[in-house]
Amino acid sequence: MTERTTTAEQDLDIIRRVGAGDLVAFRALVARYQGPLYTFVLRMVRRPSVAEELVQETFVRAFRAAPRYKPTASVSTWLFHIASRLAMNEAARSYQVHEVMRDTPDVPTEARSPLEELERKELSRIIEDALAQLPPQQRAAVVLARFEDLSYREIGKVLEISEGAVDGLLQRARQTLERLLRPFW
Repeated sequence: MTERTTTAEQDLDIIRRVGAGDLVAFRALVARYQGPLYTFVLRMVRRPSVAEELVQETFVRAFRAAPRYKPTASVSTWLFHIASRLAMNEAARSYQVHEVMRDTPDVPTEARSPLEELERKELSRIIEDALAQLPPQQRAAVVLARFEDLSYREIGKVLEISEGAVDGLLQRARQTLERLLRPFW
């Protein structure tokens, strides 16, 4: 049995308990997914306070929907789906009014030397700025594929599109990112 299978089985047990009103199980679900969901949402909306609110709303919605959860997708995919809908709505709103955050959000990383940290921050800023220029659905697909390591199938479930559509989104996003990042290579 793989680690991913074990985690999926544990998640299914937790969500069933949450659906029955078990608050200890809910706390375990939050503890397990708060970090990954926050990182994903932060990359989408680029504002820490908004990301925190959207992650909270994700868990509120998950808690309310847990009694009706059907295991057609993994619990993690289901949670990312809820978060992606909230984040894409916010990102689309910000994209339309051209809200831009001046500083790149700090996403937790390993400790590095000061020079490595400076280089990482600059590269991170450049990449985050390029990602912010993508339409929300393309941005979500890239973040889910690259940073959350989801398969095309899982991304399709999160975004409610086919695997072929995921491939198309990622191809268009790669072309745009390549064009935007070319001056930095």
